[in-house]
This record gives sequence, C-alpha cells and structure tokens, in this order.
Amino acid sequence: FGIFFKVLLEDQSLGGNGAASASAWTGSIASALMLLFSYPAGVLVRRYGMRIVPLVGSLLLCCGLVLSSLVSSLWMLYFTYGVIAGVGFALTWAPAVIAVNRYFTSKR
Repeated sequence: FGIFFKVLLEDQSLGGNGAASASAWTGSIASALMLLFSYPAGVLVRRYGMRIVPLVGSLLLCCGLVLSSLVSSLWMLYFTYGVIAGVGFALTWAPAVIAVNRYFTSKR
C-alpha cells in the first residue's frame, strides 16, 4: 500500500490536497481485517484444507486489487482494497504461516 499512498494524496478525485489521514485509512482497514480474519482463516484451513482457503483468498485478493484500480472515490477504495483485499490477505497469509509450522518440525 505504501507505493500507492503518494498517488492517493495527489489524486483530486480520491480526496487530494494532502488528505493523508483519509487516505491512510485504506491501508489501516486492510491491515486490521487481515489480522482480524486470521483466526477464522485458521478455522477454515482446518475444515477445508490447506489448498482451498488460499485459493479463495487469492481470488478475493485479485478481485479487490482489480476493483481498486477502477474506483472513483475514496469510500469505494475503502471497500475494494480495505475490505475485499484485506480478507483476501488474511486467507492467503494465515495458511502460509500454518503450513510452515505444520510441515517444518525438525528445527523447532
């Protein structure tokens, strides 16, 4: 998200004129939802397996990023990047951490 922050600050249709606090909420929402949905993602991994959950997360993440490139207002960016991509981040990140912990046990 840090790469896009400068563009968000300069884009007049998304707030513009240095609306740093409003633009920063986008990354904050995505990070918060990634951390909040990590536990449910772990439950989903236990129920559906290590392959299905990251696949669904990747699809959500791709949809969120593509839709983020098409938004015309800041609140839409909150939803597309913050919510959709944030949940996608959780569904891809949590299984990766679980996989490392589950399959690499020799040097704990």
